[in-house]
Amino acid sequence: MLRGADEGSSLPEGFMEEHSEKLKDVLVPYLSASQLASLACTCRLFRSWSSGARKVRLGLERTVNVDTGDTSLAVEAWQPLGYMRGEAVMAKKRAVKVKMRMYTVHPNSDGLLVEHDVRPGKAVMPARTTLRVQLVRAGSGAVEEELYVGTYWKDGDWGAEAIPKDPAEVKFTIRHTLSSKRRPPSQFRFRFTLEVVRHGTEQHAHYVYDTPPFWVLDPDAIPKKGNEFSYAHEHYRKLRAKRARTA
Repeated sequence: MLRGADEGSSLPEGFMEEHSEKLKDVLVPYLSASQLASLACTCRLFRSWSSGARKVRLGLERTVNVDTGDTSLAVEAWQPLGYMRGEAVMAKKRAVKVKMRMYTVHPNSDGLLVEHDVRPGKAVMPARTTLRVQLVRAGSGAVEEELYVGTYWKDGDWGAEAIPKDPAEVKFTIRHTLSSKRRPPSQFRFRFTLEVVRHGTEQHAHYVYDTPPFWVLDPDAIPKKGNEFSYAHEHYRKLRAKRARTA
């Protein structure tokens, strides 16, 4: 049974709000309709759970089983440039290349939660469906840099009956931002926002994917393999110390 902080729960404040979507993916397949209804009456965070686990989502492309179209949730799609002392880092002015996809989450025949790619239908207007990439603050979500905007699918013959197939590869660069230049030093995320436009309507659907947080460093500050006492480690130590002083 889930309990609030005032009832002796060991969960930190804000845990449920931060992890509600992930918990939904794991628990919804095992809950009955009456249980979902009870949860929705208990807390507003559970109201979206009744929609089930097959909500269409935006995410990063990764290897998919060619026979079933399924991908195990154990495989992490997002990979930063590297890690320093266990924390993800990305480099300023270093090209980032990714490809996006739309998918749902559902249990397979073995009872395991898997992802399944969703293909667009004829109602989608590919020429007007766009993807935007932003660099945002990890905590507040405030936009720091606009990194990319363009059509979601590869260029092609987009007539009235055309159905797009493959999303275009997205390439962008962090041009100006460094974690060490913020007070206090800040972590960031990449935010991908897909705006889908359909024929015969002015209503647009928006899908958002945020990467896990990372530090943005100068390329020279990221350590080379085998160079344990490099300038990069000293740079990172100073960054953490500065953040501690200004927190």
